[in-house]
Amino acid sequence: MDVMSIATLSMNMAQRDIMQEVNIAVMRNAMDHAEQTAQFMADMLAAAPVPPAGFDGIGGNLDILI
Repeated sequence: MDVMSIATLSMNMAQRDIMQEVNIAVMRNAMDHAEQTAQFMADMLAAAPVPPAGFDGIGGNLDILI
């Protein structure tokens, strides 16, 4: 194996490692965003008004046009 092949191999391996680190960073960012979105939705559901006792939600909203 000549010197150029070793240098090329080394550069390719370094580039592969950098791309792997970038991919991991992007995945972590996406996971953090998904976690924040899920927490926001959970907070919104917790803050939603609770229907009165005995109300089953049927007919609570009726939107018709005759």
